[in-house]
Amino acid sequence: MFFSVVAVIFGVLGVTTTPFFLLPFVIFCVFSAMRSKSKHYLLLITVIVFASGYFYWFDASNHSDLSPSLTDGKARIVKDLKVDGDQFSAVVRIQNENVLLRKKIMSKQEKNKLEQICYGDIVVVKGSLDRPQLARNFNQFDYRRFLKRQQIHWCLQAERMERVGKKNDLGSFFENLRESLRDYMTAHFSVKTAPYAAALVIGDKSLFEEEMYSGYQKLGVVHLLAISGLHVNLFIALCYVLLLRFGWTRELAGTVLLLVLPVYALIAGAGAPVLRACGMSFLILLGLKLKWYLSPISAISAVFLASFCWNPYIVFDAGFQLSYAVSYAILLARPIFQTVTGMFKQEFFISLVASLGSAVVLLFHFFEFSLAGVLLNLLYIPLFSVIIVPLVFLNFLLAKIPVLFALPHFSLEMIIWLTEKLTDWFQILNWTTFTAGKPGFWIILILVGLTCLIFILWEKQHPRFAILFVLVFSNYSKSRALSDTW
Repeated sequence: MFFSVVAVIFGVLGVTTTPFFLLPFVIFCVFSAMRSKSKHYLLLITVIVFASGYFYWFDASNHSDLSPSLTDGKARIVKDLKVDGDQFSAVVRIQNENVLLRKKIMSKQEKNKLEQICYGDIVVVKGSLDRPQLARNFNQFDYRRFLKRQQIHWCLQAERMERVGKKNDLGSFFENLRESLRDYMTAHFSVKTAPYAAALVIGDKSLFEEEMYSGYQKLGVVHLLAISGLHVNLFIALCYVLLLRFGWTRELAGTVLLLVLPVYALIAGAGAPVLRACGMSFLILLGLKLKWYLSPISAISAVFLASFCWNPYIVFDAGFQLSYAVSYAILLARPIFQTVTGMFKQEFFISLVASLGSAVVLLFHFFEFSLAGVLLNLLYIPLFSVIIVPLVFLNFLLAKIPVLFALPHFSLEMIIWLTEKLTDWFQILNWTTFTAGKPGFWIILILVGLTCLIFILWEKQHPRFAILFVLVFSNYSKSRALSDTW
């Protein structure tokens, strides 16, 4: 199933770059199928054809039927509702199409009124439709393409807006539930701890100050603020223990977890890392219940393929790429970990593998990655997994009971204060971040190939893999420096 994922990636690249990109892979599969008479290679060719054809059809059908002359009408709030300073924004549904709605807030009374708007609300809007802005320079962020991959083709600049009704569905119910949980956390947690609670419980990072969030990003530990397998496994363990404590049988508890996991994924925002973690856990639990073994590689590959079929554009999402790149790197490197003895050494190599797996994605999307991330993850991963995440869940459960809430919350606040001080101190060190600029498509392919080569050499216990890694990125940084100079 893993090779089907590789075939899907090749299929998408063949459509979005050049069809000739597929030729070497297809020729290899045909030659191998003729030589070994195996149906697996023919299956891969079928997957490539399906993936490229399906993506081409999906992309071609992603267009707008709205008239640019539309100036007023009814819209329904569906996602990304935000009031920030004097700006109101939300994704709304107009005539079965998603549109990005923006409005400048003119008074405090209007702001108070707009803050009462919820998901599912129907508003009457008067304004003008505009196309999203195109990238004007090479390598500049292409906002129109970004919105198109979210199936949004228009921006509506509202002049007047009035709430006239409400139409609830499952999506708006869970979005409003997430808003209620965020309000619950901001009301009971302190200003310092509320952003961590919102991020680790419901996957909402909007409460973080930009400077602090950027600090975690530069150090290469920002993934710890996203809901991942760590949080899902902790959630499963907590629910399982509570159900057993209430006298439920193990079989019934397992069935309840299968029902709870999809609900938790929706509450946590249903982002790419959340769906990967919850999907993997769901399939593995289902396999245990049905008494058929499903390997983690097969589980993550099944979730990948299902995500692609649901929305092919998701393969371009940075969070999706990072989540799967790191997860696949760790799972495929298990033979390497088995040769390492000692807990500290294993943690170090897991951190190194995760950093190798994410480096190319970080370079492509953010033009930099953390050189110190390997070492810093050794500190931050135990800090979050053993202390902060369990404390956040404990505080979330006890927030309504002041007597029991006070001490755990004080402990959480002190630990977060110490964590942020460490983060600020590490940022002072210039060697923590490697900035290279955005690499080109073929450079990315070369870096991916060299990263795979490093893993192969490493698995064969070849001593030169570390030298190769240093040479690749040092030579790349020199070439970028020379190109910037010229």
